[in-house]
Amino acid sequence: MAVELGVTQGPANITQHEMILASPGEPVPAEPSSASQNCHTKSWSLDLKRAYIGAFVISILKPSKLINKQYLNECAASLVADPQYPSDETLLHVVRSLQISELTSDLFDHGSKEKLCGFNDEQVQIFVNTLSRQLEESKAALPPSLRSLGYIVRQFYIGRAYIHEVGLYGNIQGQPLSLTRMSIICECLSSASRYLSHVLDCSLEHMADWTCSDWRSINFIVMLSTKCSIILNSNPSWATSDTSQRAAWLDKCIDTLCSRLNEFQSLAPAGLNYYEGNHFEKLISNWKDVKAYHQRWIRGISLSEAAPTDSEYSDIFSISSFWGFQGQGIDV
Repeated sequence: MAVELGVTQGPANITQHEMILASPGEPVPAEPSSASQNCHTKSWSLDLKRAYIGAFVISILKPSKLINKQYLNECAASLVADPQYPSDETLLHVVRSLQISELTSDLFDHGSKEKLCGFNDEQVQIFVNTLSRQLEESKAALPPSLRSLGYIVRQFYIGRAYIHEVGLYGNIQGQPLSLTRMSIICECLSSASRYLSHVLDCSLEHMADWTCSDWRSINFIVMLSTKCSIILNSNPSWATSDTSQRAAWLDKCIDTLCSRLNEFQSLAPAGLNYYEGNHFEKLISNWKDVKAYHQRWIRGISLSEAAPTDSEYSDIFSISSFWGFQGQGIDV
């Protein structure tokens, strides 16, 4: 719809052809001034610019994404320059963060079924560092008062976790991983843990305002953290008291999230639980399965004994069904 309405690009200048086709007596729109030609974004209303940015955010969750990123950045920059709402000042950072996630998905071929991105570990490390630096620079460009906003903090850490997710790709059970690969996985878990810590600090009242994307993101992080924890704890050279403590913390975190969701449902409007398919109940069920899967691994039960024969774990790690990008899922 955004494309059909023409909001994905600046308004076109009036052509000679359009002047000829104008109805007799109908005023021909004035030719834009040179100043407005140099700044397309002034031609659209502020609300229309926000609508375009919102359409871009939604398109991130779809296989077919919006293009014309230069004009998108112009719209966001113009809203930052003349903010009407507090959130306007963050829009350029939000857009850039999502663009970095798009680049991550394309670069590491997150949509592939093969779990391999075509780069060796050293190349992956270079790309990961570059993408992480871009994300950090985007956040650093925000005014200090905005950097601590809840959704800015969460977007930053989930962005870092998503960038480092590539460390999990192509892992074969029993095959030793390089120091480079393990450090990427360790950073992935660290970013995911920071995200979860921030979520646990949020009040129920604050969580009541979250959108579907927020809950999808939490679900993605829960599963990503679990897989990272399993790999780090199953590798003798990396399994330490610190990784064991992180594993125990992750289990407690999942318990707390389930309790939060149960409490949140009790405070929700009466009609919420009567919609077909209670998504909160599904999340609680999935997270309990994830925790059980995680504990079985930490207790020393191998994947070959559990996963192929135990149907309750057959689809809980299909990350692409919960996260916006057409991801690979994460197999160990």
